[in-house]
Amino acid sequence: TIENRFIFQNGEVRWVEWTDNAVFDEKGNIIEFQSVGRDITDKKMKDEEINLLYNAIEQAPTIVVITDKQGTIEYVNPKFIEITGYDTSEALGKSPRILKTGFLPKEHFEALWKSISSGKIWKGEFYNRKKDGAMYWESASISPVKNSIDEITHFIKVSEDITYKKLAEKDIQEKEETLRGILSATPIGINLMKDRSIVWCNYFMKEITRYGEEELVGRNTKSLYLSEDEYQRFGDLYKQSFDEPVRFETQWITK
Repeated sequence: TIENRFIFQNGEVRWVEWTDNAVFDEKGNIIEFQSVGRDITDKKMKDEEINLLYNAIEQAPTIVVITDKQGTIEYVNPKFIEITGYDTSEALGKSPRILKTGFLPKEHFEALWKSISSGKIWKGEFYNRKKDGAMYWESASISPVKNSIDEITHFIKVSEDITYKKLAEKDIQEKEETLRGILSATPIGINLMKDRSIVWCNYFMKEITRYGEEELVGRNTKSLYLSEDEYQRFGDLYKQSFDEPVRFETQWITK
């Protein structure tokens, strides 16, 4: 059996599969050949499409895991192996629970299973354990796969390692908290403003204005200036570009 591409009379190129048989006489001599051909162009196109999708998943920069409807792993891509340290033979036939750390509550996984079992897509985060015991954060999307009669047959999880992102966010948060602590303890009034509205203020600004934090945050400073002219004057200053801090004076009205 062989496959060939043929150019048809109208110029179209199609694939044909030929099955060739030799026919022998009573003495064992070949007397003829019989060939049966069938058009397999559609099958070839589908095979090529499947191969393209498979290669895309194999080369994807994200983790891809496919399980059956009971949650047993049937496929993992190379990125899964790279991130988790488990090779294909160690993952296939297992449950994704091999990565579980116990860090997230049981309710987290119950809600996940309830969502995907009902045919919905679930998105969230996992705190997983690699084969060597190291921990990593994962942002994941899990989708149910249905057959032609709308039955769930598999689940696909696509995820990425967000450990560095989590660490960076934590570092930024810690630095922000430290900075806010320093600014809050500074014995001068400090505002952070956007579009001339207060988005944050420290303790001494509350002391100066006699307003509470909930009264200042979100407030446009126009109501604090002594006059409309003063508000406009400093509005013009804010529109200018300065190479260094600028000091100026105005009068505000306390509560």
